[in-house]
Amino acid sequence: MLMNKVVELTDGKSAVIITGDFNYTNDSEGYKIMTSSENKVVFYDTREITQTPFTGRPHTSNGFRERENSRIIDYIFVNEGV
Repeated sequence: MLMNKVVELTDGKSAVIITGDFNYTNDSEGYKIMTSSENKVVFYDTREITQTPFTGRPHTSNGFRERENSRIIDYIFVNEGV
């Protein structure tokens, strides 16, 4: 639904940034859908494509307690226009 809305609003040609707490990991179906090259608009995980090395915690935290093996579930996705 999100991908269809992006195409509807931008015709796939504008710069688009999508952020959120998606509650899925990078090996889940949702992540694969967001980053699939088969989409009309392809999105990239900024953590994977950044030219500046990532600094900070390597995981997502809920703020209530620190977990040693937390999962990354928050993402910033961008398309080619960014």
